[in-house]
Amino acid sequence: MMFESLIKKVWCGVVLLFFCFQCVAQPLPMRVTLKRYNLSHGFSNMAVNQIVQDAFGFIWIATQDGLNRFDGNKVTVYATTSQESRKILGNDVKALELDFSTGLLWVGNSGGLNAINTQTGVVEQSISAGDTISGIVMPACKNLVLHHHHLWLGSFEGLFVLNLVTKNLTCFDNAKKGNPALNSLVDCMAKGADNHLWVAKPNTGVERYNLSSQTKTNTISLSTFGLSSEFGYNKFCAISNHTKGQLFITTSKNIFSLALNHNGYTIATVPVQNIDFTKEAIKGGSFGSDSAFWFYSTKHLYRYNTKTRFAQRVTSSAFTWPTVPTENIRTIFFANHKHLWIGEKNGLAVSALSNQFVSNYHISSNKLHILSRIYQILPHASGYYVCADDGLYLIDKATQNIIMVDSGRTYNYAGILPNGTLFVSNKMGTKAIKNQTLVAISSQYKELALLKNVELSYAVNLPDSQVAFSTQTLGNIFIWNCVQHTIKPLFDAQNTLPPTIKKVWADSAGMLWILCTNSFHKYHPTAKKLTNYFIRYKNKSNHRDIFMDFVEWNGAYWQVSYGSGIYKVNKSMQLEAIIDDKQGLKNVGLYKTLPVSKEQLAFTTNNGLFVLRQGTSLLEQFTTEDGLQTNQYEEGAGYAFDGTILAGGLNGFSAIDTAFFSQTTSQYPLWLSHSAVQYPTTTVANQLLGNYQLRVASNYEQIKIDLSYPSFLNQSKTDYEYQIVGYHTNWVALPKNTPITIVGLAAGKYSIVARSRQNSQHWSFSNTIELIILPYWYQTIWFKTLLALTFMGVLYAFYRYRLYQLKAEERLRTKIAADLHDDIGSTLTSVKLFTELGISTNSTAQLPQIKQGIQEASVGLRDIIWVMDSRNNNAAQLINRLQKFAAPLCQAAGIALQWQVEAPALEKLELPLALRRDLYLILKEFINNSIKYANATAITLVAHQQRQRLFVSIADNGQGFDYAAAKTMGNGINNMLMRAKNSGYKAQFSTAPGQGTTLILQP
Repeated sequence: MMFESLIKKVWCGVVLLFFCFQCVAQPLPMRVTLKRYNLSHGFSNMAVNQIVQDAFGFIWIATQDGLNRFDGNKVTVYATTSQESRKILGNDVKALELDFSTGLLWVGNSGGLNAINTQTGVVEQSISAGDTISGIVMPACKNLVLHHHHLWLGSFEGLFVLNLVTKNLTCFDNAKKGNPALNSLVDCMAKGADNHLWVAKPNTGVERYNLSSQTKTNTISLSTFGLSSEFGYNKFCAISNHTKGQLFITTSKNIFSLALNHNGYTIATVPVQNIDFTKEAIKGGSFGSDSAFWFYSTKHLYRYNTKTRFAQRVTSSAFTWPTVPTENIRTIFFANHKHLWIGEKNGLAVSALSNQFVSNYHISSNKLHILSRIYQILPHASGYYVCADDGLYLIDKATQNIIMVDSGRTYNYAGILPNGTLFVSNKMGTKAIKNQTLVAISSQYKELALLKNVELSYAVNLPDSQVAFSTQTLGNIFIWNCVQHTIKPLFDAQNTLPPTIKKVWADSAGMLWILCTNSFHKYHPTAKKLTNYFIRYKNKSNHRDIFMDFVEWNGAYWQVSYGSGIYKVNKSMQLEAIIDDKQGLKNVGLYKTLPVSKEQLAFTTNNGLFVLRQGTSLLEQFTTEDGLQTNQYEEGAGYAFDGTILAGGLNGFSAIDTAFFSQTTSQYPLWLSHSAVQYPTTTVANQLLGNYQLRVASNYEQIKIDLSYPSFLNQSKTDYEYQIVGYHTNWVALPKNTPITIVGLAAGKYSIVARSRQNSQHWSFSNTIELIILPYWYQTIWFKTLLALTFMGVLYAFYRYRLYQLKAEERLRTKIAADLHDDIGSTLTSVKLFTELGISTNSTAQLPQIKQGIQEASVGLRDIIWVMDSRNNNAAQLINRLQKFAAPLCQAAGIALQWQVEAPALEKLELPLALRRDLYLILKEFINNSIKYANATAITLVAHQQRQRLFVSIADNGQGFDYAAAKTMGNGINNMLMRAKNSGYKAQFSTAPGQGTTLILQP
């Protein structure tokens, strides 16, 4: 019997050790929160081959049907059918390689090789598969590695290298027999830290090439990796750099470590203790930013710890992506040391690596229990006790199993007695927990029998071995002395508090604080004095608070009021600040206040977890997108201890390592990435990355500038603002995923800058774009200069014209003066001589000459006075003057005088003084000649308006004359012609002997 007993004990020990070993050998799954993208986001295809991230933070995704650039908001597609600047040679994109020195992305596709400028987004180079370069046919590339200015190409036809400077192509595989693909096919390749290129070929092994000399140094045979030369693809899955001097070579059957040293290298199988690779084939892998090796098989995605040699299975959190579809994974990529990207046959997913700081609990590992609604979480030595709406649970952290302690009743509160015993409370009363079983609380301390039927809401340790218990509905507090074993109510029946007590706690001075629904109170244990406090507001006389929690943090008191915000109260109980939606609190349904550290204070709400950082008033929000289990928390389901926060409510809870709040505060660059300028008949689009100037024609109707913020997880928690410097006095907020829209901006030069912040952190500024709106032609400086010069020229011309007029008038006055001197002066001189002669001879014979001279002088003087009179300035008055002159003379000579005049029109036609004088003298001369020499019997004058000037025709029926002879013999006709020319008129004489004479004055 003793022997059998010993055997049983040994067997039990072996079984126990086995299960312990299994617990150690099988690490708990690592849960990640995945955000998935699909075709609805604008991607050309979801069969992903490779992923890279450029210097701007944008993700480039190679698919079977095009290349996609994703900036967090917008997807830009490169394909054979894209516009010319984004057209690539083939849609099946196999390989991507970034050259950070030039900003070029090399794209290997089914049609050849393309180079895309990541700054401008333009395809700059294209080399078609099948082109002959240096006597070698260019292959279709499936692997690319860049070393200096040499691009190494892995293909179905073998290994090639393209000199990007000389454009020479070299081939390293020259198979002479059979299909070249059987001997030369490249599965994968990578550059090692030893300045060598490692190339894996499924029918040869792993070849090593010196990148400097471009020579093959040696080959590791297939047998070294446990592979045969049997033809097949993808025997080698990946070659990955781990640390300086070490590579991981992954085959479909195993993982090998290749350690580089001064003697060359050593190769060994990587020991993965807990995976049987005969049951699941490896498909690929890569080292992450956490120095772990992540690989995926036909069944699972794993994170392999190179120190512990165990692989942790990666699963996804509930309510985001039910499972990680590892059977479809084609590639994984670690972007910016913060994000894990998973590309598979039917989708694309991204996860923040900071999720490893969060453990979520919702469904038990055996699927038997589900945490639906949690009211409180309390840490225990091996896990957590959870008060839920359907019972009391114990979470085993080691196995992630959920154990039902009691079912069928709702539990609201759990606490710890001084002896370490846990107790729980609900409407049925309060009980203790012993060996995962509920027992009477009096079994631990007899005096606590007073609480067996009391529902407790909170418990807090006080000085002198005292504990204060607050009740849920009695409006009282019980003070328990666990050393003296006494318990009594703090208040008597006449001095009770409001019935609902939310919380009791002791501050750093030993004062007992009591938080009720609408008020809070301080109790001095020594003086036994209760002081009541209320929050007083400016301009809020009718405001009523619903207090939820109250703590002391960094020298102040912090209260949360449901629906109102967070109150900061100083030690003098004065309200210093209110934090609400203006500081990033996107939902004011507040519950618990949890001091994380001296730098951080956390708050649970019904819209996620918020964290306040010391020295700021801005709140950061954390939700299921960040890896938390739920966004909807419960009033009491929050607990902070030893650098961990427990927060839960609907659908389970999260255990959060507070380092998580620092890990998730990364900033990303913000880019003004694209512009679209709308004109009346067209729209012009440009990429602005690195191009810091945008020129827009004056007839634009609208300008739109897209913002690209390469944050691929929490876009909903990103705020955007922009400013046109010198135009806006304040920052202008932008709704999510909307461009900057500019209309009606006048011509000029402007600077546009935008900024973003994620989770209410510090603002991250963008590149500044100089916007130049070109002026209309009449707004240009050249036009304004020309206009000024023209104006000055007009002024100068007016000045010159006026000066000319003044000089002309002066000449006219001089001419008139000369006429007065010559004509009238000579006439008067003749009169004087005749008069003196008559006086000296005492004769009257000279009287006729004297009379005639005086008459001529009188007429000439009157003519000059008439010309000089400004009132006689129209054509009608000129004709009237002529008529008055000619009528008596013609009547005396028996000549008929006829006038054909457009009197009304001529009255409005003004004539300058000089023109009036010249026309009058010309016509007067013609009439005098007709009367004196023509022997005419009739004179006819025609006058009318022509092109705003005076047209005159005058004719007689006299004897006429020889016009040619008259021009050479006399001055009369020449004077008439000269006067007409000076006045801008053309004088035409029509005459001949015996045919009369006609003079036409044509303007």
